[in-house]
This record gives sequence, C-alpha cells and structure tokens, in this order.
Amino acid sequence: MIISKKLRELREAHDLTQKQIARILKIDRSTYSYYELGKSYPPIPTLITLARMFNTTMDCLLSHGQLSNIPVHPDTEMFLVLSKPEQLLIMHYRSLPQGDRQMLLDNLRE
Repeated sequence: MIISKKLRELREAHDLTQKQIARILKIDRSTYSYYELGKSYPPIPTLITLARMFNTTMDCLLSHGQLSNIPVHPDTEMFLVLSKPEQLLIMHYRSLPQGDRQMLLDNLRE
C-alpha cells in the first residue's frame, strides 16, 4: 500500500476530514489532498508529525504492508469514544515536539 492510501485510511479510521488534518499540520487542505492523491509526498518533518498524530511509526507509514495487519494500540477504542473536539485536542498534542508537550502540561498543572 502506498503512503497516499495509508494516509487516507488512517484519517478515515479516526473520522477526521482533510481540512482538520491540514489545520493541525498548518498547511492548505489542497496540499494535504495532494498527499492522499499521490500527486505529492509529505516532507520528512510532516511524516514525523503524521506518525505522532496517528500514534504509529514512520516505518508503518512508509512500508508496503497493509494497515489492517498492524496491531491496534490498546487505547484506540478509548480514543474513538471521545468527542470530536477531544480527539482533535489529542491529535494537536501528539503533533507537538516533546519540549512543547512538557511546557503545555506544566502550564495546565499551574
């Protein structure tokens, strides 16, 4: 399976729109659409962010294996019962670099 199909499958599995993913990535929706259509490929930093967002690995995104063969993360069911705003909040959090995550958590604790 090529990366374009994997990105679409992951996005749909998380019941997200292209617009929502593009907003998290801070790119135009059309740019993200081109990734799913295979007209262009995400740069490495974007792939890293996508892997973090979907709680997967770069290897998973870039390999030819089927996503259905990948073990489901134990928290997936819990994630899917969250509301859309809660899911988007988690996706945004996962897209942050580790230092920014820690700073956010520190601010929330105060």
